[in-house]
Amino acid sequence: MPEGEWACRLDVDVTLYLDSNCFERYDTLLLLDDGCYANLYTNLTKAFKLKIVGFSGVSKYDIYDYIDACHTQFSPKRTLSSGKCERFVGGYFAVIKSRLRSSTCVGESCSRLAVTTQRFFSEAECLGLPYQIYTYPVQTECMRWSNGTQTFRVDPTTTNVTQVDYIMNDKCNGDQMRTYIMSVGWCYELYADRAPRSFKWEARMLGVAALVPYGLTVLINFKGIASCGCIAVVLIPILALFFGSGGAISVGLCGNPVGMCCICPCFFVCAGVLALGLGLNSPVLRYWEIESSEPLRHISVCDTARWQDSTGAIYFYDGALTEHGEMPPSIAINISHCWGTRRKNSVTTLWNDCYFLVRPVFQCDYSGPPGLQMSDDCEEPQACAWALTSGASQYGQLPEPPKVPDCGGGRGLCGFTTHLLNHYPEMTQVESSMDTFRVELEAAARQYSLSSLTADSPFLNLVNPKAEAEKLATYVPIYYLLLFLYVPFGAVCAFLLLLFKGGADQLSGLYHQLLERYRDDGSSSGN
Repeated sequence: MPEGEWACRLDVDVTLYLDSNCFERYDTLLLLDDGCYANLYTNLTKAFKLKIVGFSGVSKYDIYDYIDACHTQFSPKRTLSSGKCERFVGGYFAVIKSRLRSSTCVGESCSRLAVTTQRFFSEAECLGLPYQIYTYPVQTECMRWSNGTQTFRVDPTTTNVTQVDYIMNDKCNGDQMRTYIMSVGWCYELYADRAPRSFKWEARMLGVAALVPYGLTVLINFKGIASCGCIAVVLIPILALFFGSGGAISVGLCGNPVGMCCICPCFFVCAGVLALGLGLNSPVLRYWEIESSEPLRHISVCDTARWQDSTGAIYFYDGALTEHGEMPPSIAINISHCWGTRRKNSVTTLWNDCYFLVRPVFQCDYSGPPGLQMSDDCEEPQACAWALTSGASQYGQLPEPPKVPDCGGGRGLCGFTTHLLNHYPEMTQVESSMDTFRVELEAAARQYSLSSLTADSPFLNLVNPKAEAEKLATYVPIYYLLLFLYVPFGAVCAFLLLLFKGGADQLSGLYHQLLERYRDDGSSSGN
């Protein structure tokens, strides 16, 4: 599957049923968006794939079936809707929904699909930008390729990728197969006289933060430890220390009210660790994500397929917020009763509003800065993306309009991709708010008289990537300090409390034993 960079991506959750009412459950699938899967459910076709085509409101999915490796369609595509019982492939029916796959996503609604990417380079030694990128799931799913089927898996230490090709076989079985074991990060040479001249594999762990309690898990997401084969050696002592300190504090508290002085600060420190180290918009995780992602450079704003899934910095060689030398006014999208919270044992919902400002991002403008590189198809500049900003809904804070960032001397725009999940995560769970946002965005496109922009066009956060990373980096030492106070320091305090309490009791018991012994000795000598 051709893919972009490591991403905040949506995967497709499919629940299969045997009947048209979706009562008799058969199986569950977690599929890669636009992945070419071997069709194991019918002999009429060789492969199928699902592609997410609607991201706002009720999600939409195009389903295709093929007679080869996802090149020649067997029948016209069908569009399915999220949450509805509809015909899938073969004789099966399905209910489909999207799941977010991200290193910062926490909770049951997140995707735990592990993937690997294969990057092909036109230069030897994997130099330059890759010109072809393929992403594969690594739970040994049966994927289609030109001469049969294949599976992929990554070992627990993310050291090796194992690829098994089943030659001339449609179901990932049979005796005629080839197995390749390749090292992650190692550059393999291919052809000396033509492209591709080299390739390499990449893999990383996702979603670990949802599997282990509290802020300790953020350490596991750190790129240095996540790629280390000795992760168990690091994880087990940390978990033992964490649970040991919690248990020690509880024991100490039961017998000594002074223990409250130790346990109360831990709650506040723990809250700080959770706020900084977990959640979709964690500044610490976002900083590590930016640092571990390769920046995209010398790319066009209108080449959205290459950048819309990137998690790192993007430096475009073109892009403008002006049209005919003038910047169109930003359009406000304000959604009242955007999302709500309800306190425990309360029937009243506290509603929050959402505030957005949007501007179109054009490919270029003739009156742009001198020396701006123009692409061949820039004679009629088109709008390709939305520049999006938002405000703090809890305080009614209105956002600043999108502006041209200082890109450090670059000729084009720069920034990051952004999603509604990065602005108002709670809003994405309210269907009426998502529908309203989509309608307002379509109205904004009509107001700008731009047919090339739709509600499905990607969003950009136009900022200086280096300045943004430096701002996020300030949270990292604070996080480490809180983590130290929460785990090692808290554990030491707890165990000192226990030693003091246990030592005093033991000394008192020993003293009474000595008194009893002397009394017995005195009684014996008196007789």
